[in-house]
Amino acid sequence: RKAINYIHQKNDYGNTQIAVSFEDDTKVNIINTLIASSEAIKSDWRASQEIILQELLKLGIYDEHFDQQILGKQLELSTSALSKRLKSSNIKVYLRTRNCALNLLKNAGEELN
Repeated sequence: RKAINYIHQKNDYGNTQIAVSFEDDTKVNIINTLIASSEAIKSDWRASQEIILQELLKLGIYDEHFDQQILGKQLELSTSALSKRLKSSNIKVYLRTRNCALNLLKNAGEELN
């Protein structure tokens, strides 16, 4: 319920629809801020930029470190076109932020057990 209330209070103009809640308020605030930041990045993506994330997921990749040549071949994009799309989408920052939030959440879960 606390996470739902958080979303209602701080939905960042409709961009943030995910939040967590548990006893450690400091970690909760950090995780929710990381989630909101990544959602803000994603909210500016065009369809062509969303395709990058979809293709990475198809390849089983959810990390900022990936082989751009493989991704470029899958998307049938030149190195230059892919580079521009990656830069304009900030997808590496998005993935880094999401993974940081995930790792903090996993650590918090382990501490609770």
